[in-house]
Amino acid sequence: IEISAQFTSDGTMHILGYCLDEKDRGFQESLQFLKDARKERNPKIIERMNDAGISITLGDVLAESGGGEVGRPHFARALVKKGHAASIADAFERYLSKGAPCYVDKTRLSPADSIALILRAGGVPVLAHPGSLNLSWEELEELVRKLVGWGMMGIECFYSTHTPEDTGRYLATVEAFGLVATGGTDFHGKNRPKTKLGTGLGDLSIPHEVFDRLVSLSL
Repeated sequence: IEISAQFTSDGTMHILGYCLDEKDRGFQESLQFLKDARKERNPKIIERMNDAGISITLGDVLAESGGGEVGRPHFARALVKKGHAASIADAFERYLSKGAPCYVDKTRLSPADSIALILRAGGVPVLAHPGSLNLSWEELEELVRKLVGWGMMGIECFYSTHTPEDTGRYLATVEAFGLVATGGTDFHGKNRPKTKLGTGLGDLSIPHEVFDRLVSLSL
């Protein structure tokens, strides 16, 4: 699972949960709470679009989701299909990104609660793609210290947009705090067509022992 946690008043951090028991009752109840909050958000986005003169319905968006959970990428695809945007990126920039006229914020857990949720389900909580937080190395180290205090067990060190220097610094941080180094492609299907499952932007390679370590930590 990847949880968007509230990091600052206008920013988020992503926390990954590996090897967890998805049937855990508390875990399921918390996810349902977040799903319900998202469903309440969707009509508000539609209302803002309609107020802006955009002819689009919730049915149009649901059709793009294929019956699954609805998120902003489905709104973006509906906007493109209806001729209100040239591309998904254009739809986000003009209407759906934070600060855009049709953006509606969603309910998020705190980092501490996100970590606790994953731990409750027997999983391994990991800070995802730390470079996206735009912190200095000193600020990141302080953040990691705080997250570890809440139970975080790893950092996503191997990631397509990390430079060799980035990866080296993250691996050093992992070693300093006794954490597990993980890696991921951040694959999101059609929403990120350049990101390939298994290889990210084309050349990502993650050692298999990463998986073995995650499994051992979750037991």
